[in-house]
Amino acid sequence: MEAPKSFDAVARAALSKMMQAVTIDKKKTKELDAVKAACAECLNELAPEGKAAAGGEQENGAAAETAQKENGVAGDDASDRRASGIFLPFKLAFDTKNPRVVEQALEGLHELIAHGYLKGNCPYPPQPNRKVVDVMVEGVCGCGCINDEQVQMHIIRILQTAVVSEPSHVHGSSLLHSVRTCIIIHLGSSIPANQTAAKAA
Repeated sequence: MEAPKSFDAVARAALSKMMQAVTIDKKKTKELDAVKAACAECLNELAPEGKAAAGGEQENGAAAETAQKENGVAGDDASDRRASGIFLPFKLAFDTKNPRVVEQALEGLHELIAHGYLKGNCPYPPQPNRKVVDVMVEGVCGCGCINDEQVQMHIIRILQTAVVSEPSHVHGSSLLHSVRTCIIIHLGSSIPANQTAAKAA
């Protein structure tokens, strides 16, 4: 059985892929520069790659995070705070509406949610009266205007995962926004696979 990935490993992979997408893009804009800078800042806050593994701590860290999640809310809150703390680069990536950058941001965010690290039940620092999950859903749904097969598929996957994860904090207007976005993709997409996935979601 494959060992669970630590938060640092999942986050590092997601941020690195976003940075790579920004780097290879020929369009140099302030928005893309902001994404790259935010990714770099968050990467600097993570444990250096390989350092924890050398002391046998990386595996222990992953096991500890898994144990925390199994033991209740306290562990979930700690993981959620760490994951929410690196949300800004993803938000900035969504705002660029650059298909390749958005695709990597959606894929990385999905990994954080699927591994149980990001719940979004924390205040969003720039807007403390809002939770990260609500800003996340708004950003993801806002990418529905991008006419790209892979982007649309990732939008469906991330919304579905966020809604069915336990505990899920996608409620009220965010839940309605998620459903509406899936309906729009189902009705407007020219890709049969995306239409089917959106209908199933």
